Amino acid sequence: MAGRTRAPCCDAPRWRRAKGTNRIYTLMSVARKYRRHGVARALVEAARRFVDSEGGNAAIYQHTDTPVAGAMEFLNVNY
Repeated sequence: MAGRTRAPCCDAPRWRRAKGTNRIYTLMSVARKYRRHGVARALVEAARRFVDSEGGNAAIYQHTDTPVAGAMEFLNVNY
């Protein structure tokens, strides 16, 4: 898994920031040679289980960059 140490040029809008009952994971990516093997799905599922173990939350937000190959398909797997 790779990630940036700095956020992109703009911060998420205030209404999208994690607070209260929301959780946001950001800047998550899977190295190209490991894509299409279920790695991201497993990471998201682990995050969901963690949230459930902490008492559940209203929402877990996922932000996807549409130019990334496979990004839109990942959005359509019921997360």
